[in-house]
Formats: sequence, structure tokens, C-alpha cells
Amino acid sequence: MNIVAHRGYSGKYPENTLAAFEAVLRHPECGKKITGMEIDIQLSSDNKIVVFHDAGIELEGRRRVVSSFTHEEIVRLAKPKLQGEKVCLFEDVLRLVDHRIELLVEIKSGEYNHAILLESVAGQIKHYRPSGREIIIHSFSVEIMRAALIRLAGENVKYGILCDTSLMLEKFEDILDKIDYVHPSWKVLLEDPEAFAQTQRPFHVWTVNRKEDLDKLMQLPCKDKIRAVMTDELELMCGQNS
Repeated sequence: MNIVAHRGYSGKYPENTLAAFEAVLRHPECGKKITGMEIDIQLSSDNKIVVFHDAGIELEGRRRVVSSFTHEEIVRLAKPKLQGEKVCLFEDVLRLVDHRIELLVEIKSGEYNHAILLESVAGQIKHYRPSGREIIIHSFSVEIMRAALIRLAGENVKYGILCDTSLMLEKFEDILDKIDYVHPSWKVLLEDPEAFAQTQRPFHVWTVNRKEDLDKLMQLPCKDKIRAVMTDELELMCGQNS
């Protein structure tokens, strides 16, 4: 079973940081069993593409959306959560990875200008010059995916849709013919495998951190459609023979 490192090696290092990403690239299974790395991106108030998962940050007892802060403010405010590590930029990750592993890039549906983010993503991807499946853009937002399919056309990237229920497939129905992968949670795939199998798309399944959950997935009739599982626990998943 191929593995995608969820937010880097987030089971051991602060998620979505260069330390977590570097740990994946140093891993002996990188490029072998570990075929990809998943990251989250959104826009700061100074229009930087920050690699950060959470929708908000606490400041003076009040939670404010990430896009209300500059990149440097996000770096400072997120240090306690990230154990002193720095919130990096999308361009930092591209520079670090340097075509050594696939990148699954989740565009967060935060309160920011998605068009500005996609314009910047397009420019950085063009500079990076990916080949085929090196970059997979995915999101829970159908609006973001519709816009991404238009703005990133011709940039040699692939596309996925994130689903936490099988009903979400209906939201993406009008663009499914342009989508390369379907990305269900392990729990929802177990609940309704037939709905996802009917999409006729390979799966990247999130976020599998227990052997017993992987074993259940491997019993599904559509198990051959699972291209990889995303995980925080690289050592545990790399130790499996499935």
C-alpha cells in the first residue's frame, strides 16, 4: 500500500512545517512506499500562500480567521502550536521537495480571495514545472475546484475532490469528468464503498492511523481503487505489508 504523509510527518513533528516535510524526505521509504506528501494552503492578509491547516488563530482571547493576519504575524502567533517551528510558504515547500515526491495540495476554503490565491499558485506551479502527477490540487469546496480547473488548466497538474460524506459526491457531479481522483475519509469509504466505486476514479484515503482501519479497507471489493492512504503515522503504516 502506498502512503501519503499527511501534513508531512505530523505524527512526530509539528504539522505542515519544514521540519515535518524534511523528515518525510529523509525517510528511507521516501520515493518507495511513501509516494506523496499532503499539505494545506491558504492566503494571508499580505497575499502570501501560507502552509497552514487551521481556519483561525487565537489572539487576546478571540479567534480570528487566518487571512486577517500577515504571514509574519501568523508565524509569530502559531509558534506555540507548532512548538517553535515557523509557518512556511508554498514556495518554500516547492523548493524543498524539488520534484522528489508527489504533493497533494489542499486549498482551504477560508475567508480570503480565492482568485488571488489561485493566481499565485498558478505562477508558482508554472515556475516549478511539474510533470504529470507531481502536484495534485484538491479541496472540500466545489467552488474552489471549479475555479482551479479553469485557472490551472494547462499547468500539468492533477485534481482531486475531498469528501467526508458520500453525499458530497453530488456537489461535485458537474465537474467529476474533469477530476482525476476522489479522496474520501477512511470512515466514509467503509460506510458507502459502492458510491465511491461508481465514480470510476482512484482513491487517496484519509487519514488512516491505525492498522485495524487499514485492514478493513483492504477487505473492500473496491480496494484496488485505493491508490494510497494518507497517514500521520509513517512508521506504523510503512511497517504494513498490505
